[in-house]
Amino acid sequence: MIEFLDSDIGIPEGLGPFYLPEDGDVAYVSEGVFGGAQVESVFLDDEGDIQAFSGEGEGPEPRLVHYSHIAQANPHLAGLPRMPLEHWAVWDAGKNLWRVMPA
Repeated sequence: MIEFLDSDIGIPEGLGPFYLPEDGDVAYVSEGVFGGAQVESVFLDDEGDIQAFSGEGEGPEPRLVHYSHIAQANPHLAGLPRMPLEHWAVWDAGKNLWRVMPA
């Protein structure tokens, strides 16, 4: 597992481009996140779409919301690192950091 701290340093070649969600972006969220549960993982798909999951009440259909809405309800998203496409970021609450890994 690789922990990405910055897209400009210490990243093996061939893993870019890197992306960091912005408040104006939209995200697909699980039922749990839509209902107010904490975001536990974020996936950046092959088209650059953001998907956020809570681990509870995922349901069959994702909801589309502005990223700023989930960022306000989940302050730990401020620490989400830049990610290459097709990678997961998983929140490690015990260490207070995001771990990034390929899908």
